[in-house]
Amino acid sequence: MKKKIKYVLLGSLALLLIFMGYFGYQKSLVLKQVYQYEPIVREELAKYQLTEYTDTILAIIMTESKGIGNDPMQSFESMNTEVGSFDDSKQSIQQGVKHFVDLYRYNQKKKCDYATMIQAYNFGLDYIDYVAEHGKKHSLDLAEQYSKQKLAPALGNTSLKRYRYFHIVSIWHNGGYLYRNGGNFYYATLVKMNHFQLYWYKKIMNG
Repeated sequence: MKKKIKYVLLGSLALLLIFMGYFGYQKSLVLKQVYQYEPIVREELAKYQLTEYTDTILAIIMTESKGIGNDPMQSFESMNTEVGSFDDSKQSIQQGVKHFVDLYRYNQKKKCDYATMIQAYNFGLDYIDYVAEHGKKHSLDLAEQYSKQKLAPALGNTSLKRYRYFHIVSIWHNGGYLYRNGGNFYYATLVKMNHFQLYWYKKIMNG
């Protein structure tokens, strides 16, 4: 009986190690895919003397698209034009960085914290005004409140319907839900987590 238990435990450990190895490998591929954009991101930010936000933009890319496709920053809609797409990823990054800089400058003007600016990349410029009126500091609860009371109703979800959103952060916070048409109120947290992963990936790869 003891031998059987031992074999079961060893088998479970082996499966866990295999799963962790596979997950780690897949994650490294995503990080590598995102880091290919570092030169163009740095180049675009240099136009605004904001190269210190290179890793922030890379974390946004990781959050938005994992670096895949012609719109890695999912920035086409920020052009306030008809539905369409970019011809290549460089156009997406140019527009995404421009939008980020607009948010950065307005956030500076309103004297809100860094996380407010990041969340506004998902919610839009009006979120900065909202935070400015509610203490000038972003929080998950405040973002959820904005999503529920402002954004979702403004975009047609007046009945505040929710949908499942599975992520360790969302499950811990409210069981894993977002409001339809209400953006992603976990966005700033997700970008922060991806920023952390990118930091350690870069540190390990550079020795």
